Amino acid sequence: MRKLLLALVSRFRSSPNLAARPMRTSESKDTSNAMILVPLEPEVRKRTLGKRGANFGFAALGALLLAGATAHAHAHLDRASPPVGGTVRTAPRSVTLWFSQKLEPSFSSAQVTDASGARVDQGSRVSGAQIHVPVKALPPGTYRVHWKVLSVDTHKTEGNFSFRVGQ
Repeated sequence: MRKLLLALVSRFRSSPNLAARPMRTSESKDTSNAMILVPLEPEVRKRTLGKRGANFGFAALGALLLAGATAHAHAHLDRASPPVGGTVRTAPRSVTLWFSQKLEPSFSSAQVTDASGARVDQGSRVSGAQIHVPVKALPPGTYRVHWKVLSVDTHKTEGNFSFRVGQ
């Protein structure tokens, strides 16, 4: 029990509003290592909170800046048509990819290949955050879309997915 009380007292020692002081004989029967928590004087509390408040403010500001920087750091695939991993009954005339950021047209592209790895696309066109890929007539089967993009903030990403045509 005594260890628990000492642990609690040491924990509350770091509180900005409280301080620990030894107990007086009139407050306790056992005065060996007994402590009591008392409120700090207003002037001491003000200085303590000021330093801690400033440190917390700088830490919070840094966290917000880092969170904002990483939230928009890369262009990620948002959605696609035909859908990622989906099956379509009729062959599409094109594949369209939508990304989370605008893309650099000169450094962004997509290709569509069939199950044997042969290209079935007819090039790709980038507009804003979208890549449009016209394809040849696609017979039933599985097709893979591979994309490489450079977002306007100069971060590269790439990926691939497949879709099926037919039943």
